[in-house]
Amino acid sequence: MGFDQIPPIKMKKRLLTLAALAAITTSFSAAAAGTAESRLDVYGFVGAANLKISNDTDSFKADGVDLGARAVFNVTPNLFLLGEYTYADADGDAFGTTVKIKVDEARGGAGFRFEVAPGLKLGVFGQYVYQQTSFGADGFSISADYNGYHVGGIAQYDIIPQLQGFGRVGYLTIEDDGTDGSKLDGLDLNAGLSYRFTPNLGIYIEYRYSGLSTSDNTDFDYNSFRGGVKLSF
Repeated sequence: MGFDQIPPIKMKKRLLTLAALAAITTSFSAAAAGTAESRLDVYGFVGAANLKISNDTDSFKADGVDLGARAVFNVTPNLFLLGEYTYADADGDAFGTTVKIKVDEARGGAGFRFEVAPGLKLGVFGQYVYQQTSFGADGFSISADYNGYHVGGIAQYDIIPQLQGFGRVGYLTIEDDGTDGSKLDGLDLNAGLSYRFTPNLGIYIEYRYSGLSTSDNTDFDYNSFRGGVKLSF
C-alpha cells in the first residue's frame, strides 16, 4: 500500500464514533439508580509508547506518549459495557528525516464475566474498533481510517480487598476504509494492577501490546506502559 493511496481524514465518522462511545455510559446512567449492583468505573491514563514497523528488509521505530480514558459500566455483576479512547503521538527517524505518527483510537462493546473461584472472575468480551492513523514528515501528511473488531477473554483477581490484578487478551482486526482495503490483524492484550484507596478512588498501572500484521508481511508492534487514576460511582 503506497502512502498516496491512503484516503483523507473522515472527520464526520470519527465524531460519530466517539459520540457512540459516550452513549455507552450515558444511555444507561439512569439504570444505575435502580440497580443495586450497578457501578460505573472511569479510568484516565498517560503512558510511554513505542511503535515498530518492519518487513522482510527494513524497520522503523518511533517513541512517544499515549493518553486516554476508559469507562466500564457494570450493569449487573455479570454484564458490563465498556468504551475506551486512546491518543498516541510518536516520532522516529527514517533516512535522516523525522517522521511523526499520530493515532486516534476508539473502542466500544460489551462482555460477560463470572466468578469461578473466590476473588477470581473470568469472562469474554467483544468491541467495535475505529482507528485513525496519520504520518507526517517535512510538511507532508497522510492518514487512513480503519474499522474492525476486538474479541477475547478477560480475567480479574482480588489479591487483597484493595489490590486487584486484571488482564485481557484477544484477536484484533481492522481494515482500511479506502479503496486499498488493506487489513491488519493479530494479538492485542493488556494487563495490570489497581489499588483502591477508598470505594471511589484508586490508582492503576498497566501494559498494553498490539502485534498486527498485513498480508504482505508488514508487522506493526505497539507497546505502552501506562499509569493513571480510577474513579468509581
